[in-house]
Amino acid sequence: MDIIDPIDITDAMLLSSNVPENDYPVYDAGYVYAQGDLVIDTSVGVHKIFEQAQGVSHVVTIAVPSGYISWTGHGQVEDKPLRFDSTGSLPSPLVEGTTYYVKDPDANGFYLSTSPSSGASITTSGAQSGVHTIVCNEIGKNPSAQPTYWTAGTATNRWKIFDRYNATVTENPSSIEFSLRTGGLYGGLYFAGLDADEIEITITDDVEGEVYNKTFTLIQSNSGSSFYNWGFQPIIRKQTFSLVDFPRYHNSTANIAIRRDGVAKCAMVIIGPTTYVADTEWGYGTSYKDYSTVTFTADGDMNIVLRPWTRSLSIPLSVKTGDATDSSFETLIKFRQKLVVFVASKNIRMGSLYARMVGLRTVVPGRAYSQLSLDVDGGT
Repeated sequence: MDIIDPIDITDAMLLSSNVPENDYPVYDAGYVYAQGDLVIDTSVGVHKIFEQAQGVSHVVTIAVPSGYISWTGHGQVEDKPLRFDSTGSLPSPLVEGTTYYVKDPDANGFYLSTSPSSGASITTSGAQSGVHTIVCNEIGKNPSAQPTYWTAGTATNRWKIFDRYNATVTENPSSIEFSLRTGGLYGGLYFAGLDADEIEITITDDVEGEVYNKTFTLIQSNSGSSFYNWGFQPIIRKQTFSLVDFPRYHNSTANIAIRRDGVAKCAMVIIGPTTYVADTEWGYGTSYKDYSTVTFTADGDMNIVLRPWTRSLSIPLSVKTGDATDSSFETLIKFRQKLVVFVASKNIRMGSLYARMVGLRTVVPGRAYSQLSLDVDGGT
């Protein structure tokens, strides 16, 4: 059994990606956002989606030529930032999306200015049409630093693949391709939440050039040696994939391509150094826990709400009795309650799991070999 200890992927490590970071508009410090507006913060170390938690919107009327904004009981104060949305056209010189400021407010209205404090009142002119809505809110509230104004969501599409959550999935037409340079040694890769046809992995060293290049198919045979099944059964694809056999080169570049005829998807990629613990014995098992809910009606009918599910592994290990037994036990204890990838089997995909160790037992049945048995509980 091998353990892959995850490396936290930083901006400096992600050399390139073909997945655009354009889920929503990039946060603009000078824009007035309405409650519920979504933005992305692409700052170093952030790369998240945020939702505006505050803001007031109200339909108003605009007087021409005075520029007076009628809004009964508005409650806005001098220099409060605002912007307009309109179903038609605003009177000149007002423009949708532009930031204006409250000037000379009274109980039921106010004037506008293009700048706070000493800005002059705007005089309107020309025709107008449609319904005009004002959005009032504070500006310059950075999403990652102002939780009062912004609610943090998931990582952006480009970075979901590195956040270690199965529920967040990076998607891209045809392929997800990226290059990583971790700055140290790594020996293992783990993929989860896959919907793809193949994965190509290329490792390049600065001195020796390309030292590894392999393409792995994710399409599984479910024919059972039946020509009919081979031709007509639905295509089954591996949803997880692990690799611990590529060469170790310090600070090498890993180029990864996840390809799919359609939209390629992947929830999690983990890269990191590997630790060999002991040989896995036959008899390891996997089980799953379903978090779906089931309710019954008065007639006995079932209402099922599908929710996430998780897997767990029970892994028996065989080691030589003596120092190897103690060493293996102490190695495993170092990973207690830490989320890592346990690779019990390199040949069966169910034998790999991103999980935490929840149980460890040692049995010394004889002088030659001892047994370790560990239980790990993790994601899908």
